[in-house]
Amino acid sequence: MVEKSHAFSQHIPEEFERDMGYNEKEFFRVLPTAVGEYQFSRKDDLVEIIHPDKLHQIALSLSALPDRQLGALRIQRMGVQFN
Repeated sequence: MVEKSHAFSQHIPEEFERDMGYNEKEFFRVLPTAVGEYQFSRKDDLVEIIHPDKLHQIALSLSALPDRQLGALRIQRMGVQFN
């Protein structure tokens, strides 16, 4: 039997940042699928993802970044700080 792995059970740095190729609308469209069984709440540019035991959480701070230009292709981006 393979044990199911989640971000809460893996060793990850306490804080890190990712540059994501989403605009705000796209980010919140895919977030429910990304967090799966975990609940999340949003207040402005802060998202809290809560572990079912209510003892652990991950906070995401969102910020708009300049678009990335690749030839004729323009990709919207956002910075996501994980705490």
